[in-house]
Amino acid sequence: MGFMSDMIVLATQDAGGGQGAGVTPGAPASADTLNTDVVCRALDCLPVDRWATATISGTSREDFASKIVNMLNFTDAIGNSLGHMLNAVGNGMWAAAANLADGGVLAGSDKAIALAGPAANTMAAGIYKALFDPATIGFFLAIPVLVAIVAGVVAVYMRQGAGVLARRLVCLFLALGLFYMMGATSAAHPTDAYPGTPYWLVSTAKSVVDEAGGGVTKAFNGALEKTGGLVADPSDQSNMASCRRYTSVLNQAARKNRNAMSDGVNLMWEETGLRVWMRGSYGAGANASNVFCRILEYRAGADAKAMSDITTAGMGGLNAVQQNAIAFWPTMMSTAKDLRVQYTLKLPADSTTQMLDRWVMLWNVCKVDADGSFKARAGFKFVGAIERKPLAGSAAGVVSREAGGPLASSCEAALTGIDPDGNDTYYVTRGDADKAKPVTDDSDKTNKRSEIANLTLLFDVNTATSGWQQLVFTNGGGNMQQNTAAYRLIDQQHGKSSLGTLSEGFLNGVAGEVNLIVWGLLCGSLQTLSMLVACLAALGLFLALLLLAVSPDAGRRAVGNALVQMLAWVAGPTVVALFGSLGILFTNIGMALLGLVDADGNTQGGVAGLLVAAIFLPILYVKAVKLLCVKVWRIGNPFSLPGLAQLAGFGNGMKRGLTMAAGAAIAAGVCVATGGSAAMALGSAGMAMKDIVPL
Repeated sequence: MGFMSDMIVLATQDAGGGQGAGVTPGAPASADTLNTDVVCRALDCLPVDRWATATISGTSREDFASKIVNMLNFTDAIGNSLGHMLNAVGNGMWAAAANLADGGVLAGSDKAIALAGPAANTMAAGIYKALFDPATIGFFLAIPVLVAIVAGVVAVYMRQGAGVLARRLVCLFLALGLFYMMGATSAAHPTDAYPGTPYWLVSTAKSVVDEAGGGVTKAFNGALEKTGGLVADPSDQSNMASCRRYTSVLNQAARKNRNAMSDGVNLMWEETGLRVWMRGSYGAGANASNVFCRILEYRAGADAKAMSDITTAGMGGLNAVQQNAIAFWPTMMSTAKDLRVQYTLKLPADSTTQMLDRWVMLWNVCKVDADGSFKARAGFKFVGAIERKPLAGSAAGVVSREAGGPLASSCEAALTGIDPDGNDTYYVTRGDADKAKPVTDDSDKTNKRSEIANLTLLFDVNTATSGWQQLVFTNGGGNMQQNTAAYRLIDQQHGKSSLGTLSEGFLNGVAGEVNLIVWGLLCGSLQTLSMLVACLAALGLFLALLLLAVSPDAGRRAVGNALVQMLAWVAGPTVVALFGSLGILFTNIGMALLGLVDADGNTQGGVAGLLVAAIFLPILYVKAVKLLCVKVWRIGNPFSLPGLAQLAGFGNGMKRGLTMAAGAAIAAGVCVATGGSAAMALGSAGMAMKDIVPL
């Protein structure tokens, strides 16, 4: 064949239809083999960011005769256009919520630490320099030493044992040593997360929490997908090249670089806003779940290599598709035998809507089974029965056939570019990746543009001349239910809509606004605020060492409270993300109980019912969690900062620790800032903490 990728594909395909060697039939979709640095660089792999703005409209097709009919049915066009515009506004708000949950314009936790960490180091360094200044260090050290010795001697005199004196001296030298180490390190590295500084304490805690807590939340989200009830399903066996598997790969790829909260917001959108768009654009059932991602990928700007790589990863490693095949080049779905032809009014060029309709129809028709073999999907086999004037050969497709003949070989040629029945290829481009060049004519005798156009013609369902509305029932190849489902999908794919789509868009806009406020603004701000408070708590830990030097019992509690409080604020956003993930499960189960999602995870029911559920089920979940926490567990409102601390498992110590840290920092800081002596700063910090933790 003289083309390296041809030989690679043929070498890795077996005689049974394209299964790569060593691949388990029906293996789950996996992003492990996907080069996410490349695939996710040009376009964010998080579906809500990738696709939200692409939902601005559905699909449509108008051939010459049908344009007159659609002019008379202008209400369809109004409902379709305005509804999808409002729908896109709602989905855009979802995308903004995911962006804010991941940091976005609120800067996020990383930016907050980058600002507050150096500030905490600078304050610690200032206190250290004031207390260990040559002019005051003697007096500063004399106070805790004198207190420890006197208290120890009194304890011995009161027959409490010499151990009390020893314990006080150990606490004294240990606490002063740690205080000196943290202060000196902060002074030497005021802007760095150097080991031993408050900045380092918070950064390290965040890394551990992100790795552990965030990992648990992401793993939980991944496990939810594996249940098969969500839009994304890595184990969908109906079609190895389905959009459910495709979406799962994108989710897995995004989890490598996104935080747990944005991952949860994305899944919430998939279960609400994306389901609504699927239902409004392609109808209910498995057909919509199979094909919805294709037009979204085109509008998002995904290139042929990215789409083929993601599709291959979605098939669990089956080497069954090729980037040069027509299935990944929507704008090459032209029926022109020579792309250099001069078009005229009598011979117009194919419109974008015609080419996109053929492309989506290709994915409607073709599927890949678990063993890597290519098949035509039930209900869509009628495309082989549409009588067309062939552009080359004796019939549309890759082999001669009568009406209703086999489509499997044409599907294989469309997805792999290889003719299973001969030596020809059907590559719309030659070359790999950025070096690929379109095939424009028949100069290559084994890869002719006229044959590619003929293959394209097979998937052309002309709204004016095909008579598909009858053929789908006579030659669809499925039972009555499957043929009817195919009819409904194609009808909506061609732009059939109503004012019901307008209500869909309005309600989805409301849902998007609610979730932008809850998950974007509130929870996004929580991440920033929690890191600021965590840095303050780390400074409180530094000051608590002074109390430990003077009073071991009270100091131990102060140090413990400050440490626990710092960890609590770092862990807070992850706890929220986990509860958000539980909310996804709650919403999905609620939709299933309402009959809006079937047992296989496909969307059912009407658009209005789906949207009402999408708006109110998350709100009901929030109310249920609040009721459980306030009335049953009695830990307070989980959506307040103190309640969140309780929910994270840190108890009332967090409140005391926060007050202690803030009071100590403010008291000592004011004394130093106003020129107070080392003794005054030490005394102010100690008294502030003593008020919170009784001696």
